[in-house]
Amino acid sequence: MNRRIITFILVVVTIINIIAGSFIFINIQIMQMPETTMKIDVLEMNSNEVVVQTTIDMFNPNGFDMIMKDFELITKAESGDIVSHTKIEGGVVSANEKTSFTDTIILDLKGNNPGLLKTKLTGTVGMNILFIEKTIPMAVNIITSMEDVIEHLALPVINIKTEFEDITNEHINITGQIEIYNPNSIDMMTKDMSMEITTEEGDVVGSLIVNDSLIAGESTTKIDTKGQILIESMNAKKLIASMDATMIAKMANYSKSLPLSLNVEISVPDLNEILGQDKPFDIFIWIDFKIGLRGMAGKVTLEIVNPTKLDFYLRDTTVTLYDVRNDEWIFDCDCDFEDGVAKAKETTKFKGDILVPLSTYFPKFGQRILPDGIMVYVLTNITLSGIDQALWTGVGGYQDLRLFRFN
Repeated sequence: MNRRIITFILVVVTIINIIAGSFIFINIQIMQMPETTMKIDVLEMNSNEVVVQTTIDMFNPNGFDMIMKDFELITKAESGDIVSHTKIEGGVVSANEKTSFTDTIILDLKGNNPGLLKTKLTGTVGMNILFIEKTIPMAVNIITSMEDVIEHLALPVINIKTEFEDITNEHINITGQIEIYNPNSIDMMTKDMSMEITTEEGDVVGSLIVNDSLIAGESTTKIDTKGQILIESMNAKKLIASMDATMIAKMANYSKSLPLSLNVEISVPDLNEILGQDKPFDIFIWIDFKIGLRGMAGKVTLEIVNPTKLDFYLRDTTVTLYDVRNDEWIFDCDCDFEDGVAKAKETTKFKGDILVPLSTYFPKFGQRILPDGIMVYVLTNITLSGIDQALWTGVGGYQDLRLFRFN
């Protein structure tokens, strides 16, 4: 009896195995490989690494579930160096459905050219029937170009600040700071950067010297610059700084050059700001009066002590005399001087004539014969050769006459 049972069981198992094996053979013959699509998105990129998100989409066209496992992604540079080796957990793809497998991968370029990257996906696909599992290997090769990503790099954002410092009779020294923001994750290098300064009419009046500099990815770098502009630039209505440069994006041993041109309007130098509020030289006034029939005739000497290295031009110079009575200035007379030059590091004298009519000192009703004092006031327009801007300067001298006052 036992023998018969054992024999029966063995026969049944044999028949099942034969049927299952036949079924598996038939299904393997008709089993379609999954439709595989792999997408690589660049998430971040710097000079040495690329962070990508890999998405593997698999569609199972069969009427039975498929098993995906032992996924491996190996990415190589054109040189053959492996820049990434990653394992991705697989799973089951249901019949006639699509399943996605994703992972974030860091590609270590190791100095290799990132232009073309070859990625190979390997793994196994299979199916389960009863207690029998059948798998077959699969392999997918993908070529990824990083050049498209590099081609769409954004140009940096640039701001320019300038200041005017020392001034001579020929030019003005100018300093500046160029602020460059690199919006890309890849480092960029400035090369052959030059800056020319022109007037609104296109006349070149100066330039700035700019050294090459590295601008790290997603950061701001400040570059100091200096140069000179001609003194004639002070006559311009506006000044334009035209910058030309080449921006080089560097990634491993691959570089991409981007031309950059920029025009920025800068302020016209102001004579008052450059010289400051302090008077650039000392002014002394001497008046030698003689009484005549027409009144008090005076020889006026205007003495200019110029300690600077600049030749200053004085124009529209006027000396005015006032009576001072009860803190009120009462005009007496004035005289004009010819325009002239106050030489650098010299003392220059300007001479003129002034006449105070005797009628000025005829006492009016209720007034004293002599005023409380006499105010001498000099007003002159200070400028430099070749420019229209001028700095109005006034200086006064007061002589108190109250000690000599009588009614």
